Amino acid sequence: MSDIKSEIQHLREKTAHNRREFLRTEVQACLITLEMARSGLSGGNISLAQKELTIAERGIAVIERLLREAPEERIEIEPKLEHLRALLASVSSDLNTSGS
Repeated sequence: MSDIKSEIQHLREKTAHNRREFLRTEVQACLITLEMARSGLSGGNISLAQKELTIAERGIAVIERLLREAPEERIEIEPKLEHLRALLASVSSDLNTSGS
């Protein structure tokens, strides 16, 4: 029985590690996506900017959902998420101004 408990604990730790790494990677992917959107805007490629903005919105939604399931990750990820939200709002505003 002890082996099973040990294995379960090991799997929980591995899952937590994988979730943490996924969140970090998703934050970086969203940053890159928002940079691509801004780059598209500056180059006049509105469709690229819209596409990248949609991808970033989905990524942020994934991060938010995972943080609800893993509150222990909030300390590290929440400030980065707030930064992503601010960038998203800025790029979205720029897109709306450019698209008008």
